[in-house]
Amino acid sequence: MLFFLNPLPSENEEFRLSPEEQSHFYALRPNIGDSVTVSDGKRNYAQSVITGADKKGFILTIGESKPIPESKNKTTLLIPLLKSDKNETVIQKATELGIDEIVFFVSDNCIVGAEKTEKKLQRYEKIVLSAAMQCKRLLLPSIKGVVGFDEALNILTKENGFICYEKADKLLSAYLGETDLSVTAFMTGPEGGFSNAEAQKAAEHNIPLISLGERILRAETAPICVLAVIRAFTSEM
Repeated sequence: MLFFLNPLPSENEEFRLSPEEQSHFYALRPNIGDSVTVSDGKRNYAQSVITGADKKGFILTIGESKPIPESKNKTTLLIPLLKSDKNETVIQKATELGIDEIVFFVSDNCIVGAEKTEKKLQRYEKIVLSAAMQCKRLLLPSIKGVVGFDEALNILTKENGFICYEKADKLLSAYLGETDLSVTAFMTGPEGGFSNAEAQKAAEHNIPLISLGERILRAETAPICVLAVIRAFTSEM
């Protein structure tokens, strides 16, 4: 069992989970003496033990905190503003697959406005939290608010990034096989794909344009596919 508390209680301190977490906790049918992992989601985690229960819920006692093991590879996903709940799907699956940072950007063919996405950031953070608890991931990825296309390109440049583009020639597997993946970022397109002007601008920034193969993947499928392949190359799930 994994829950998140920030900041973590001090060693040997008793604490309770929030009412919402207590409800989830009951569903797991815990017992006195069970061990529960608690993380601050950023730097440290600790093992705790259920030491009691009353009308307000379970009481836990926390042990010594330890640093969360650092990832050998840092991966950033730059994702456009997608319609409906597609962003939520990508966030959930990317968290499970080990993404470190998610950055939303505006593209020429985006259907959804930046303001609407900004209002959903708090909900997206809850989705990250839930996905991390489900897959027992100690470190929570960060989510960055909407940036312009030029700023997104700057992030790609700084982080050894690439763009998934359906008209590109070089395949993803070939590119990853010859690239340092210790720090990398990648960008996928909106429902309508990247405009020719955006592809040209990326080329001017010397950002590699990479193909995912002959099939045209949905906007919500492409980032999940790419991240899974990256994790296979880095052997870090």
